[in-house]
Amino acid sequence: MSDLPPSEVKFPLTEKNSRTTAADRLPSGASSGVELSPAWKFRDLITYLIFSLMSLVLVQALAWFCYGLLGPWLGLSLPAELVFRSAYGAVAIQAIFYLLQFGFIYLLVVGGYGQPFCASLRLTPSKRDSVRLSLVTGLGLALLVIFLPPILPDKDTFPLQELFSSPGAAFTIATFAVTLAPLIEELIFRGFIFAILEKTIGAKTAIVISATLFSLSHVPEYWGAWDHILRVSLVGLALSITRAWTGSLTPSIIMHTTYNFVLLTIMYFQTNGFQKLAVTLGN
Repeated sequence: MSDLPPSEVKFPLTEKNSRTTAADRLPSGASSGVELSPAWKFRDLITYLIFSLMSLVLVQALAWFCYGLLGPWLGLSLPAELVFRSAYGAVAIQAIFYLLQFGFIYLLVVGGYGQPFCASLRLTPSKRDSVRLSLVTGLGLALLVIFLPPILPDKDTFPLQELFSSPGAAFTIATFAVTLAPLIEELIFRGFIFAILEKTIGAKTAIVISATLFSLSHVPEYWGAWDHILRVSLVGLALSITRAWTGSLTPSIIMHTTYNFVLLTIMYFQTNGFQKLAVTLGN
């Protein structure tokens, strides 16, 4: 054996070496018990964006059709336009739209890639200190939005503000805004979209694009109130940075929920329990 070149010398494979060699053959993260991410492709994002636009149109068309068909039978006499411009109609349509987005992402991850849903979108448990930091950061974002001096042209009324037309409407929107909305929005923008962009382009680009798409999705709600849109953009950027920095989706969900909760709580007290609704959201 001493006559063999050093590169050809073979040593007995001990149990320790065997375990190390087997672990080394696993992809990164597998040996530590962390689930592997789906092999995201950029076409997944394009497919989702097309589905999102189509489902938005479909949900609204279907809602109008069903109301026109069932409204008279149920004794509903209000014009469909008034129904779907109200808080109740808008929240119902938005909730159905969000559930369709969730269904698409779930089927793609679990059915298409055969991967666990939560682990693939980095929806992982947070430590107590991380939860506290997320709560404080969400509070800070809300206070920043409230006290930040105006930078862009703004106005007192905009589509979202007009939905706060009665105490019942305000409570409906508030409930939606602190339950389903932040959860699904974070799953979409900081979970699914961010994961694809991080995998295919890189984390820095993922931060910018996911925050931009988040802001664009809120433009119809704040149309004309450009300073409000700027503030939403800053919030979206902070949420995307948090997702990149922590590597987990959970902190951004907590931050987003806290941000919405603080704004609506302040609005609640400003309007005497949503009884006097002549207050601009976010001011």
